[in-house]
Amino acid sequence: MTVHKQQQLLKMDQPSQKSHQQLYEDEGATYSVEEQQEVKLIQNALAASNHEASPRTQARNSLASQLLEGRGGTHNVEAVPLVSIDEGANKYVLVQASHPRSNEVIHFVRAVEGAEYHKDAAKPLLTKLMGGGWNAINVCGGGRILLNTRERVVLVYGFSYGFGKADHSITCRVIEGDATYAGYDISWNDEGY
Repeated sequence: MTVHKQQQLLKMDQPSQKSHQQLYEDEGATYSVEEQQEVKLIQNALAASNHEASPRTQARNSLASQLLEGRGGTHNVEAVPLVSIDEGANKYVLVQASHPRSNEVIHFVRAVEGAEYHKDAAKPLLTKLMGGGWNAINVCGGGRILLNTRERVVLVYGFSYGFGKADHSITCRVIEGDATYAGYDISWNDEGY
């Protein structure tokens, strides 16, 4: 897939706080059948997770989550870590969701090695959240995170073409709250991509 085609796939009308339905607009580009099916599945699953759902919609959402994940089953709510950052400089997303039991709004940070696009960093987390019954799931934005465990440094920076720029100060607060990064120098800036 060409860079232009990927940019069209992730193009948004507004640079921040876009709905998931707007993330994968087709601007007349041609996509493979697999790409079209994957995008449609993500759209439908996210749309269903963000509304009061009928039993039929809940079943469709559950099926979509299982298909996205590649296997059946549900997730334990407590098993979704707030922070997961791979070593090196990687694309990241900041996601918020309402806890299925308490409705408390929780933020999650994911920086994934090898994620070609920010949606690739978001997809596994979104699948877990949808499968675990989380509500009001929203990708708040993205950027990059540089994690150097040897130097004990975390640097949050940049933006996502597809999701817009995340609020890096929130991202840093979430990371600071994770015991894994106690004693790390955690900072952010708006420089770079």
